Formats: sequence, C-alpha cells, structure tokens
Amino acid sequence: MSENIRAGTNRLRVAAVQMRSEIGERESNLKRATPLIEKAAREGAQLVVLPEMAASGYSIENSMWIAAEPVDGPTVQWLKETAKRLGIYLGIGVEEAEGEDFYNTYVLASPDGRIAGKVRKVHTEYNIFKPGEGSRIIDTEIGRIGIGICADNHYIDMPLEMQEKSIDLLLMPHAWPIPFKAAGVVKEEDVREQQENVKGYSQLFARMLGVPSVFVNAVGPIGPKRWEGILGRLIDPAVYRNAGYSSISDSDGSLLARLGPEEDGVIVADVTLDLTRKLKTAPVSYGGWLHPGDPLLRKVVMPAEICIAKLKYAVRPGRKAKARAVSRGR
Repeated sequence: MSENIRAGTNRLRVAAVQMRSEIGERESNLKRATPLIEKAAREGAQLVVLPEMAASGYSIENSMWIAAEPVDGPTVQWLKETAKRLGIYLGIGVEEAEGEDFYNTYVLASPDGRIAGKVRKVHTEYNIFKPGEGSRIIDTEIGRIGIGICADNHYIDMPLEMQEKSIDLLLMPHAWPIPFKAAGVVKEEDVREQQENVKGYSQLFARMLGVPSVFVNAVGPIGPKRWEGILGRLIDPAVYRNAGYSSISDSDGSLLARLGPEEDGVIVADVTLDLTRKLKTAPVSYGGWLHPGDPLLRKVVMPAEICIAKLKYAVRPGRKAKARAVSRGR
C-alpha cells in the first residue's frame, strides 16, 4: 500500500463506468464496456470501476450458472489485458465458479496486468451463490481499498469492517433495481424514497468513513420475467429497473460527480485520500441495516426467504457437477 497515503494526503483520479449488461452476453457486455473504460483512461483516471456482474449481466435465477467462469477465465483475462494496455487499476463483477460452488465476485486488476485481489459478496443471492468469506479489503500501491458488492453495503457490518481495517478508498459496485413508477404495491413515496437512497449512497459512506467512495450501478431492465421467491415476485420487471445514479464522493463527504438513471456513461473525479479525515463514528443501525425499512419484511419475510434460498442452493440438481466443470475450464 502507498506509504505517502499513510503519512498524509494523496490525490487520485477515479472513474465509475455505468452500463447496461445483457444477461449471459459476456462478449457483447465487455465490448460495450471497453470504449467507456478507454474514455475514462483518456481523461486521466488511475482507477476505473465497473458494476456488479457487469460481465455476465445480473439476475437471481439459477439459469445464470451458464454465464459462470473460473476466476482466471475469459473475463479476467480481458480485465488484465485491458488494465495493462491502459495502465490503470480496473475492477469488474464476475460470476465465479470454484470447486463445487458459484460466487458473486469482484476482481481488481493492477496496471501491470496482474490481479490485485478479489472479493466475494457476503449478503448474496443465496439461491445461486455461496456466501463469500474472508476480507473485503485489497491492499494496493494506491492504498487500502475496501469493496462492498451491492447488498453488502446495506448492512451495518460493512462500515464497521471498513473502519476497523482503516481503508483509504471504498468501491461499491451494484446492480440495484428500484421502482421507476408507482404500480400495484409500489407507491409514489416508495419511488421517491428509493431514488433518494440510491442517489446518496456514495455520500453516506464517505461521511461515515471519511474516505472517498465510488458507487457504480448498472442500468437497464432487470430481465424478461420476475425472479424467484416472495420478494422476487414483488419485483415486477414492468415497474423495476437497475437504478443507475452512479456517483463519486470525496473523503470530506462532498458529492463530486453523479450520472442519471438511464444512461451508459462515465464520471471521472479527483479524490483526496487523507489520513486525518478518517472517521470511527459508529453508524446508525436500523436493526442491522443502514437505512430504515419495513420491520415485518426484514424480521420475518427476508429471513424465511434466505433459509429457503440456501436450501434450494444446497439441493439444486447438478449444481456441484456444473461448478466443477466450469472451474476446470470444461
């Protein structure tokens, strides 16, 4: 990690690449990402961040396993080559297979074309992925980087870990669907509230931790059909879309850049990594969450959903054989 950051302050130019990813279309997704990354590099970005599962597209159906690959598979080879060609740190979300399991993984490559590290999502899509274990920190020459993948950023254990490990910079890759109109059980106030949550997420963490925060989100439809489970059936593709609103906030909590809700695009900003700005303030907990929500949903429905999803994953026919085959490159 960078000693000058530990000693005082350092400026770093970072970029968020907001993009739509089609489910299972790795080649076209990476092709769409490449000119956006190149644009960020031309504008001087030293670190470029893509969304959660940008390579495979995002869904919570076990049909997603067709898009899985080993961690040294085609996406990561492309990642390393692109990072080296452009001389940047570059991160992307990958659907990873290892051993008998699948993971929602985020991989960061360094400017020399090597893997700086990877992080697996902990609060994951339990019906298709095994929860990640271990640190969500990657030490690099530009500083200690914390990575929270989508839902991981919504629980209180995330900022507590980041404070304990004294990170210098936080990356928050998401594929976060929210309602874009009122319909059925979704009210106008729900639309407004969830939009404000998304818009303010990089600032929320920057103000809690005193470090720069890069929130990067997917855009576009969530899929042609509703997802599994009670909650999945409530997330109507006619009402919900990946929210966008990617943003970059500095270590003083100021918002530096933000994209809108619909567009593929890039934002670039200079952030300050400053040891003296780091905070240890205890975050406000809403029953273990970082923002308010319906108590019945969180205390009854979601725990039941998670138990059912974990059981489905454990007994899903062919899951172990499929993961073994993918992880071996077959």
